[in-house]
Amino acid sequence: MIGIVVALLVAAVIRSARVPLPTAMNIGLTFEIASSYAIAAAEFADPMVFEMHRGMLGLSWVAVWVVLFTVVVPTAPRRAVLAALASVSSVPVTVGLILASGPTSFRLDPGQFFFGLVFPYLLVVGMAYVGARVVYHLGTEVKRARELGSYRLEEKLGEGGWEKSGEPGIACWQGLPPSSSSGHPSPGCAGGVSEEAIRRFEREAQVIARLRSPTRWSSSISG
Repeated sequence: MIGIVVALLVAAVIRSARVPLPTAMNIGLTFEIASSYAIAAAEFADPMVFEMHRGMLGLSWVAVWVVLFTVVVPTAPRRAVLAALASVSSVPVTVGLILASGPTSFRLDPGQFFFGLVFPYLLVVGMAYVGARVVYHLGTEVKRARELGSYRLEEKLGEGGWEKSGEPGIACWQGLPPSSSSGHPSPGCAGGVSEEAIRRFEREAQVIARLRSPTRWSSSISG
């Protein structure tokens, strides 16, 4: 129940526009760790669990939570690994505390403890690292894809109604150099621009506006 309440609070906080993205990411990683300890406590806090399974505890749901969190929440691989290590530590820490407190006669020798409660979760951390690298790399590629040639897509405004063939948006022409003169401000881009740059932009926009088919594309380019 505590874990569920914390999850709802975190969801409410990170949805606020006043929370910077780095802060939201830090809150998310902290939530990953706290939730892992909540899951481990829910699974192993009852001493009867050890009496029933007699050494066959199996893999905790913490493993599933850590891998899914890493895939769903894009994080830099190094930070993802640190958060994953802190998260999977919840299982050996929780089980170790229960066994040390003595409410059960069940015991594990050091070898059983390592290969049953430590080593499998190190493999989970490795899986989380691979997932974090893939997701982070894909996020980087998407960011690059938003830079449409000489343009950088700033904001999507909507979608076309006919087979979704058009998606209007605000783009920044990265070829526009900042001007020390008053110039014309470029929304979404830094600084003003020179008159020559504006004329070049208008000429390019007029050429692009005439593109309607492969035939006209080739004729416009050749012209």
